[in-house]
Amino acid sequence: VEQTVLLDNPNGFDAQYECKLADPVFSVRPAGGVVRGRSSTEVVVRWSPDNEKPGTVVDALEIVCVGGVPPHKKVHLRGELPEGKLSFLEKALDFGPLGLGTTVTRGVTLRNAAAHDCIFQVDEPEDESSGASIAVSPMR
Repeated sequence: VEQTVLLDNPNGFDAQYECKLADPVFSVRPAGGVVRGRSSTEVVVRWSPDNEKPGTVVDALEIVCVGGVPPHKKVHLRGELPEGKLSFLEKALDFGPLGLGTTVTRGVTLRNAAAHDCIFQVDEPEDESSGASIAVSPMR
């Protein structure tokens, strides 16, 4: 997710700036530069959430005017990744009777009940004592 922040320089001289962030799920481009006198420039803040941890992330984009006097400008950032709601449409997969060494392919459908995109991951089965081999594609 990206949002644009407008940096405005009302003064008659150039102002060099640097952007600072604490949490790596947020990034800013460009992270520094010069705003010409009586003009403005845009920086883009991107939120790239960790796919494995739903929840809320709060940070602040600190805009430092190089050579300027604190306090520096801060833009509060908040990213919220809701819990996913994926389920299988099928209750079970019926492979029927199979001969030894036979390969059979069955498909399943994932249903997304959330109002947002969801990411899935398939874990390999841990119990291989039955001798059966299961392959899953795609894994993500």
